[in-house]
This record gives sequence, C-alpha cells and structure tokens, in this order.
Amino acid sequence: MGDLTYTNSMMNEIRELLLNARQHVAVQVNTELLSTYWNVGRIIVEHEQEIRNVPTMASRL
Repeated sequence: MGDLTYTNSMMNEIRELLLNARQHVAVQVNTELLSTYWNVGRIIVEHEQEIRNVPTMASRL
C-alpha cells in the first residue's frame, strides 16, 4: 500500500507541475498576442494619419 501512496503523491506533483506550466504558457502567449495586436493597431493608425496629412502639407506649398 505504501508504494501506491507514493505513486499517487508523485502523480499529483507531476500533474500540478504540468498544470502550472500550461497556465504559464497561456499567460505568455496572451501577453505576446496583446502586444502584437496593439502594435498592428498602432501601425494602422500611424499610416492613416500620414495619409491624412499628405494633402494638408501639399496645400501649404
């Protein structure tokens, strides 16, 4: 019976380790996706602002 208890304890420890690793990876992936989407939005806004400013600059000349 002692071996069974040790095995259950060991399996629980491994299970906890894997669950923690999965959670950590999910947080990292979500952080990276958030950063990527934010930068995509920034690039789009900057591009749109440049397009809007071109006629204004041309009319000043």
